[in-house]
Amino acid sequence: TFAHGLIPVSLREELSTLRLHRLHRRVIAAIQDLQPDNFEALAFHARQAGAQDLARQYTLPAGDRALSLYTNHEAVQYYSDALDMDLIDTERTHALDGLGEAQFRLGRYEEAAKSWQECARRYLSARDHNNAARITARAARAEWFTQYESRALLMCTQTLAQIRAMVPDAAERETPGMAHLLHETARAFRFSSKFDEALNLCREALTLAEKLGLIEVQAEALATLGIMPNMTPEEARQALRRSITLAEGAGLLATAVRAHDNLSEMLILELDYSAARAHQIRARE
Repeated sequence: TFAHGLIPVSLREELSTLRLHRLHRRVIAAIQDLQPDNFEALAFHARQAGAQDLARQYTLPAGDRALSLYTNHEAVQYYSDALDMDLIDTERTHALDGLGEAQFRLGRYEEAAKSWQECARRYLSARDHNNAARITARAARAEWFTQYESRALLMCTQTLAQIRAMVPDAAERETPGMAHLLHETARAFRFSSKFDEALNLCREALTLAEKLGLIEVQAEALATLGIMPNMTPEEARQALRRSITLAEGAGLLATAVRAHDNLSEMLILELDYSAARAHQIRARE
């Protein structure tokens, strides 16, 4: 109801910092009563009120919700804000995990790799080998999209060695994160032209993924097997077709695109242009 937009600005500027903090705390109390899951508003007013504990309490959930809704710019901001706060170790690791994912989705691959590498180091320090493996695999994929893609292989092999030393029992290493890391290491070996190592690790990843029921890793591993030069053409075709079936059935569109594209390239080399074109059209769809 103000007659001019500058009036509330002037009124606000006349308030003391202490008074402003008190007003924001009253807003926080009202939101907590009426909309307790409005993390975004609560995080904002907590920061304005100088209430660091409340800001920390609500900023991370706000980032998590932004990430789940694919509002990735907002997620980057919330996680970055959280990292500027006095977080405990688990909260900081959580924030780096989410920040890397949001940065990756925005195509900010070098930043994502940096966030995830620090996150992986923290998981390793906490002896959380499952999440350390998972995040290293994500960091390696981010590196692959940068001009420093050769670092992906070193990153993967170093973390694999650390986890194997940390967890000598092979059965205890059979986790979803390890399945992801085995495949990403295999993929890095493949693009470094180390085909024997790549094939062995990719098959190991596929076996573990099948055992754990991880459709995404199965589809990804099969898509990678389909471009192994030390596979027979028939084995490669079968792997790519299985990858397409699994990926499309599970709604894993990026993996399905990759498998269609790989199969199309193979069919072009076999001069089956009609079938190759069909897979390219499906990939585009």
